[in-house]
Amino acid sequence: MMVVYYIRDSALFFLLATAFLLVYLVTMISLVRQRRGVVQLFEHGIEYKKRRLAWDEIGAVADDGRITLTSGKSVRLPQTLDRLPELLDLIRASAAGKP
Repeated sequence: MMVVYYIRDSALFFLLATAFLLVYLVTMISLVRQRRGVVQLFEHGIEYKKRRLAWDEIGAVADDGRITLTSGKSVRLPQTLDRLPELLDLIRASAAGKP
């Protein structure tokens, strides 16, 4: 009878530990994926995810985060970026040639 209690408790602990491990892994994966959403400003342009844009490639910047390139393509910055309006103002000023 004691063996049954021991096995049942061990199985319950194993299931609980597995559930917490899965929650931890999902949290870590989401943090790593969220880290990719960082906009980096450089002297000659910006970098967002795997895309580099030079200042002379940027045609227009909309208030909703859409950056239209001179080639006609567009890049959209998500609304969840921290201090997005300030970032867009800085991109507009730098693309216009005013640092």
